[in-house]
Amino acid sequence: VFVPVADPVKILRLRVTNSANRTRKLSAAFFAEWVLGVNREQTAPFIVTEIDSGTGAFFARCAFNDGFGTAVAFSDTNLRPRTFTGNRAEFLGRNRSASQPAAMRRVALSDHVGPGLDSCVALMGRFDVAANGTTDVVFVLGEANDAATAARLAAQYRDPATANAALQEVTAA
Repeated sequence: VFVPVADPVKILRLRVTNSANRTRKLSAAFFAEWVLGVNREQTAPFIVTEIDSGTGAFFARCAFNDGFGTAVAFSDTNLRPRTFTGNRAEFLGRNRSASQPAAMRRVALSDHVGPGLDSCVALMGRFDVAANGTTDVVFVLGEANDAATAARLAAQYRDPATANAALQEVTAA
């Protein structure tokens, strides 16, 4: 987990190495609760989530917080295909927690976003790790002044090569 030198994003890179002589089929998930203000209880009813039609990035906006303005929070992953939800209750499940979410017992999420949800971002995707190979899974979380910048940053940093280059820059600084 790291933050690039120049951009308002957090990158979570999962590097999976397979020492077996056969391909491994795995899945990974990312979950975060949106606050987009001072506290979640105040802002949660006013957070609207959507999927950017151009990049497939997950966007969240808060109409309640004047300080947030036109800003767009975003998240994305390099896993394609991937499923998602903007509903915290769907991901966690009834009487469950982030340490044991119900979604980890499912094959996919509902792809449901919009207003009026118990807002979160949850992304889930499958990937293969070749025999004696390595695969990088990247999740990005950030905030930008507008949707165009959010889309650009999400697409840029979900790329494993770009994420790895950003990590090298951070560790060299």
